[in-house]
Parts: sequence; C-alpha cells; structure tokens
Amino acid sequence: FFFSRMSATMTTALLRRTAVPLWRRTSLQIQQQQQRWMGPAMPKPQSSEAKLWEGHPTHTEGWEFTTYLTYGVSTVLLILSIGFAPETSIKVWASNEAQARLDLQSKSADFTPEFGRHYGTPYEKYDFTSIQAENPFNEDDDDDEDEEEEEEEEEEE
Repeated sequence: FFFSRMSATMTTALLRRTAVPLWRRTSLQIQQQQQRWMGPAMPKPQSSEAKLWEGHPTHTEGWEFTTYLTYGVSTVLLILSIGFAPETSIKVWASNEAQARLDLQSKSADFTPEFGRHYGTPYEKYDFTSIQAENPFNEDDDDDEDEEEEEEEEEEE
C-alpha cells in the first residue's frame, strides 16, 4: 500500500514539474537552456581545414590511363553483352519450338512430333556433321565463271 501510494504521488509531482512549465516556456528560454555552459567551445579540428590530397602527387601516373581505358571498354562490353543476350524465357523457347514443328508439318504431311524431342534446336536446324559447307551465295559457281572467262581471254590472245 505504501509503495503504490508513493509512486502515485511521485508521478503527479513529476508531471507538475515537467508538463506545466513546458507550455509556459518561450522559444528564447528553450534556446538559452540548450546552450552549453561547461567550458570553452570545442576546438576546430585541423583535419577539416586540410587541403585534399595535400602532400600527395596530383599529376597523372602511367597506370591511370590504362585503368580508365579498361574500365570504359569493360563497361561497353558488359552493356553490349547484356543488351544482345538471347532471350531464355520459357515462352520464347515454346514459341520457337511450336514454329519449328509447324514448319516441319508444312513441309511433310505425314510428320508426327515425337514426345521429348526438341525440333527448334540448332542441331535440328543445321547439319553440323556435313563435310561440305553450305554455299548460300553460290560462290563456287562464281569462281568457275571467273576461271572460264580468264581461259577464254587467254585463248583469244
């Protein structure tokens, strides 16, 4: 009983001391109260007035150009490699696979897709085991024509 009564009176006394004067104080009194009166002001550190890189050489050194060039080239290569990376999402793969199967169905009427076989892979599209390389521009034919023209010119002379 004594402790509960004592804590109640202490609480009310504390509230009277702190709450009532708070609304009576002016901003000037608050500013004066916040000032420090324990001694002289703190000394200003010398490091705050020092010049940046004082005592160190400021001229460019031999390794700096190479480093900056490497940073620039690396940044460009990373941007290009990320920007031109192929899409690897499941939707893109499924779309390519479906298109490959539709192309095979249009080429042959008796085409039936096998379960588990992928038709849109580069190994299905291109013949990597061929001994003779593909010749999309008929380059060998052009060489033959050039050789024939040269032989005709030699015979005329």
